[in-house]
Amino acid sequence: MAFHPQVWIDLDSMRSVDDLMDGMAMAVENAFVVLILFSKAYKDSSNTRSEAQYAYHMRKPLLFLRVQPAYRPDGWLGIMLGARIYLDFSGKYPFEKKFEELLFSVHKAANRDPEMIDSITAVDRPNKCVEPIQSEPKPTSAPPVTSTETPEPPTYITWDEEETTAWLKRSNVEWHSEEALTGGHLLFLSKLAKDSPEFFYETLKNFGGLSNLTMLMNFTTALHQLSS
Repeated sequence: MAFHPQVWIDLDSMRSVDDLMDGMAMAVENAFVVLILFSKAYKDSSNTRSEAQYAYHMRKPLLFLRVQPAYRPDGWLGIMLGARIYLDFSGKYPFEKKFEELLFSVHKAANRDPEMIDSITAVDRPNKCVEPIQSEPKPTSAPPVTSTETPEPPTYITWDEEETTAWLKRSNVEWHSEEALTGGHLLFLSKLAKDSPEFFYETLKNFGGLSNLTMLMNFTTALHQLSS
């Protein structure tokens, strides 16, 4: 069976997204595998850092592709890469060989192979053709029981920038960013606080400019009260 996964490329796909954070979150949440094409420019970008960390905290399979010759990442990217094997697309090896290895790894990720990350083809592995793994058919099971009741969305989701700014003032909460908050942003941050607390606080610091403990505490407390 032909394998034609849909590909999201930030450089192209973000042009059709109104909000940067929403676009990054949507891309990660809907992905079955995330490809990190790393270089020094990638490591130094706060946006790519936030997206990569969110993918890590969402436990998405990560495939690392080096695109800058001889580059060895340090800092946060060095920690994330760790002892993982990466594919070298910096021009050191024939592109066709590495692309074949990449397709093989993506195919394994699509089949949810538990050994996918640890068995990515090594950089110095001898060149050989690989046969796609045929996954065994899974037994069908009864569909899960779902509730027919749809929870009501919070009222603040419809807030515009002016209403959200008024809430910030009433709650004595600070937000230092060129991009004004809306109710949609607050809903996104509320979900982020629940699903990925560490990335939530990184977002407050990187995007909201909340630089000290008091700022973080006030914003988190006010958001919790608003969402409860």
